[in-house]
Amino acid sequence: MNMRTRDKLGALIGAGLLATAFGSTALAVAPTYIVAVQKTATPNVVGVGGADVLFTVTVQNTGTGSFAIVNVTDSLGGCTLSAPTGTGAPTTLAAGDTWTYTCTVTGVTPDTTNTATVYACHNNGGCTNGAHDATGTASVTVTLDTEATLPPPSASPDASTGATPTPAGGGGGATDQPTMAPTNSALDGGGGPAEGAWLLAIALGVLLASMVVLTPAKAKRHR
Repeated sequence: MNMRTRDKLGALIGAGLLATAFGSTALAVAPTYIVAVQKTATPNVVGVGGADVLFTVTVQNTGTGSFAIVNVTDSLGGCTLSAPTGTGAPTTLAAGDTWTYTCTVTGVTPDTTNTATVYACHNNGGCTNGAHDATGTASVTVTLDTEATLPPPSASPDASTGATPTPAGGGGGATDQPTMAPTNSALDGGGGPAEGAWLLAIALGVLLASMVVLTPAKAKRHR
């Protein structure tokens, strides 16, 4: 083997060793195990007496490794979570996948807080609070529906007078009615002053007419 051939062979061997070293380093990079947890309530507002509420827990694998076990616990009594739904459920939660769990609780009252806790493991061994690859929590609070507890609206007082407005033409606070009684009440059959004056004038006229008629008769008898 000449010098040139030997140099080429050495170069090839060296390149192979470098490629093997870099490949081993790449294979040695450990995967990351991360979960993102969210929790929602439907409805998230209830009346004073409470209501049935659907709670939903979502668990997303935001790391690069896969999970073989995902344990979800819920702090609220009466919440029995369903089996997970989503890609790979319930066996493998791969990177980027999301699983969804739900439960319905009856009689949930205002100011109730519900918390879900997740423990995830990449192998099939024990996956608990003390031994896990990833964990996460999420909470949601059901609040009071203030619109449902407000009293019904009532008629508001008039801004200028402080009294409740009344319909036009009605009594009680109307200001467009006459304040003095009419002086000519003869038209509506009333016994007002105008009618008395007319009766007095008629009586006086009858009396004068009788005097005129009777006076000449008395003078004729005296002759």
